[in-house]
Amino acid sequence: MDEEKPVKVKLLLSVDGKKVFEKEDDLLTRNFNRFITLFLSGIKLALKRKDGTDVVTPDTIYWTEFRVMRKIAIGLDSTPPSGLDYKLNEPYMETDLVAVRVVEETPNYIIIDASGNFSFTEDKTIYEFGLFGRYTGHDVLMARDVVPDGIPVTGGQVLTITYRFIVGTYP
Repeated sequence: MDEEKPVKVKLLLSVDGKKVFEKEDDLLTRNFNRFITLFLSGIKLALKRKDGTDVVTPDTIYWTEFRVMRKIAIGLDSTPPSGLDYKLNEPYMETDLVAVRVVEETPNYIIIDASGNFSFTEDKTIYEFGLFGRYTGHDVLMARDVVPDGIPVTGGQVLTITYRFIVGTYP
């Protein structure tokens, strides 16, 4: 069985413009998985320098002005998602308090969760779920999902939304 790869990597070598070698899917390092996790989530992680020592990333990554896991929103529209979506069709509620954590880490992959809680005071059926990132001070829709039959929630209940990212080669 072929192993699933999150990113296809090719090594292409040419001499005087003529391709002399091509290889696909060498092993990506733990550093790569951690770096992508940092980029997505802003979670503090240690990266290995070339000399083998650790450099610990900052608690937040304001220096990039980019964070994928910034906000989660829910909505009331059941229109199927499209790759061209840039907002929820009928937003109902959103949270700026997205909890991001490492669920599991191995040498080959990291699993990170971004979660948000929504407390309801009235009965609603939620269809849309959106994950927003932040870029130069603006919210940007990263994922829009729709549950066709909706998720019914009654007043007094708390709905928890979790987006899970698996970075690296996962079995």
